[in-house]
Amino acid sequence: ATPTTGQLHVTQAYTATHFAPPTASSAVTLTQPLGLNLSARPNGVFIVVVAEVQNTGDVRLNLAQAEFTLADSAGHSYSRAQAAELALSVAGGLASTDIAPLSDHALPPNAQATGYLVFDVSPTYAAPLRLTARIPGSQSITSNAFTVED
Repeated sequence: ATPTTGQLHVTQAYTATHFAPPTASSAVTLTQPLGLNLSARPNGVFIVVVAEVQNTGDVRLNLAQAEFTLADSAGHSYSRAQAAELALSVAGGLASTDIAPLSDHALPPNAQATGYLVFDVSPTYAAPLRLTARIPGSQSITSNAFTVED
């Protein structure tokens, strides 16, 4: 049997309909337009998942290389909405916290990190949900079953 490489625990999940950066005037003056759209709207509904990953193995876990998927109880699988994660981080991340996207972390053995991921999910998804991380060179880890807060 492959030894366990980590534990994944979802601590919070909620829906969002739109992410956009703050509209206050910026201290930055641009001489050329950037051509970036830093707002994001879902095809379905955004689910923001806050999760903790604990590295219980003896090798470094690079979460930037991980493939995170969200699965519902009906067997549908959803991938990350990276544009929404970028918009959320530019907008200041999660209100009143210093939590960064989960994919920003690399964990040495025995380390733990908390971060968020955003998924674009069908409005008719079937609860409960599970989060899975497939990390190259290590065993996949799957979270506890969880439901989205209202």
